[in-house]
Amino acid sequence: MPVDKVDNLARKWDFYMKKYRNLLIGVILSIVFSGFSIYYLNINELNFKITQYDFLSNALDDKLLANKLNFNETDDFNYEVSSKIKHSIDSIPILAYFSVSLQPVSYTDWIDIKNFEAQMDFLYKNGYNTLNSDELYSYIDTGVCDVVNPVVLTFDNGYKDFYDNAFPILKKYKFKAILFQITANVDELSNSLTSREIKEISDYGIDIGIRGNTNREMSELTPSLKDSTIKSGVDDLNKIINKNPVGFSFPYGIFDDGSIGLFNAYDIKGAFTLKNETVKKGQNLYSIPRKLINNNTDMNSFREFLKGIIE
Repeated sequence: MPVDKVDNLARKWDFYMKKYRNLLIGVILSIVFSGFSIYYLNINELNFKITQYDFLSNALDDKLLANKLNFNETDDFNYEVSSKIKHSIDSIPILAYFSVSLQPVSYTDWIDIKNFEAQMDFLYKNGYNTLNSDELYSYIDTGVCDVVNPVVLTFDNGYKDFYDNAFPILKKYKFKAILFQITANVDELSNSLTSREIKEISDYGIDIGIRGNTNREMSELTPSLKDSTIKSGVDDLNKIINKNPVGFSFPYGIFDDGSIGLFNAYDIKGAFTLKNETVKKGQNLYSIPRKLINNNTDMNSFREFLKGIIE
């Protein structure tokens, strides 16, 4: 190619490059930045979806864990929708324990501590949720619960081994319970709880009720003796924990309708018997049935009662 044509092409190239250089650079940069923006947006969207999934997944896991450990919604979690869920429940099993011991005792029904812990472990691993007295009374009134698989744990007479053996296991599983104390024995008998222990148990969150300060059935007492045994229990407990008893346990679990007026007079909301039945909506609050659990209760009958299958 002649030199003059080459020079002419070079001059034209220089002319167009100078004239459209900025435009060309702008087009190239636009293409680059557009591609980068699309990539960035896609990555951000992916990250958001991953974060959203992780949050929901963790929230669900935490919720299930909270339910498993029996926390209240407001303790460590705040799931507004979940906290409003109410569960319609056909019936609730209430378990009645007396002594939880390392060895057999002759003065009352007892259960070996290993068997007791095996039962608590079963409740925990199978998603049972323990109720306190207020939650139980609310269910009896409404027929609904804030939790699924509800169960109530009760302990009668207030033996020393409750503090030594049962209480640590209840704390391990974060279980609620109701303790019915014979207040006449407090600080008097070596196998009874002390005032300090009862105060500690109450401060932890275990509900405290009373059991009649007598070894006779309430139906065998005169009206004045009924009054004195209930009043003394109420007064004694108020001196220890500055609270009214959450309920009353009939001696030997035998119902007495002659005591109902006194329960009303002393602001005792419920009274508990021993009867192989579960609790249903509308239950008589002064004849709440419980199943006696002792060392003769095998795991199969324990499971069947929890399912509402009565022997």
